[in-house]
Amino acid sequence: MCDCPSRAQAEYALAQISRVVKALAAENAGLKHVAEQCREFFTAHVSGRLAPYNPAYLNGGLIIELSDIKATDAAIADMRNKARIEGINYAASRLAAAFEHGFVDKPISEVGDIVRMILTAAEEVVNHPAEDGLSGEYARDALKMWEKLIMEARSNGE
Repeated sequence: MCDCPSRAQAEYALAQISRVVKALAAENAGLKHVAEQCREFFTAHVSGRLAPYNPAYLNGGLIIELSDIKATDAAIADMRNKARIEGINYAASRLAAAFEHGFVDKPISEVGDIVRMILTAAEEVVNHPAEDGLSGEYARDALKMWEKLIMEARSNGE
């Protein structure tokens, strides 16, 4: 039996993708229009056909276009979430593989708990995306602290 989506599911997904692509194309066209206006304005100014130069005109047009790019913002947020989830799954898989190949000397229950905890982070990304929740800062700080503790223990002969 095929684990493929039904025709209705595929058509729905295609309609959703089509809607997103159309919204992105519309935003892109608006931004290209402003870029073309900027180019024409600059060319006219440089060739002396336009005086005096008023950069506020260009800045205003660009700000108006950039202030309403919801489809682009949503698409980028979706890509970031997918990348974060992929990274989380990768980390969990690496830990599981390290355990399976004998590089982690802990009981299977502890390793299993940690792998489950890592995988749970993927659900949190989807349900409660945080701006800096997955920056890795906490983990890097913990590693620095642990390295310091290890160095101190070695210097104390422990």
